[in-house]
Amino acid sequence: QNRQRRAHIDQLYRQQLTGINGLTPLTYHPDSTPNYSYFPVFVDADFGETRDALYNRLRSNGVIARRYFHPLLPDTQAYRNAHSADLSSARKLAQSVICLPMHGELIESDADYVCDKLKEYL
Repeated sequence: QNRQRRAHIDQLYRQQLTGINGLTPLTYHPDSTPNYSYFPVFVDADFGETRDALYNRLRSNGVIARRYFHPLLPDTQAYRNAHSADLSSARKLAQSVICLPMHGELIESDADYVCDKLKEYL
């Protein structure tokens, strides 16, 4: 039942975010069965606002979004000198993804509010 409620909110987010340049929800592989525990969105330059600026603006409006993969684990003090691989792709993704609120008790009007705040910048 909880998964079904999250699936409904996932669908609502996807419908409302359609056509917003620069915001791209994560797509699911057709052979997968999503659990809808998160709703990651990639923010690119076409949105006109960085992921961090969006994060701060949402927070200031009472929307608790998460900067996913922040900080990137290899950039933390414990791992900073433990790798030599090129992580530019991982860093780019980590700097562009934000997770919108998603839980089984989230109601439609709250999801609508989140989407309204996303559209407010446009």
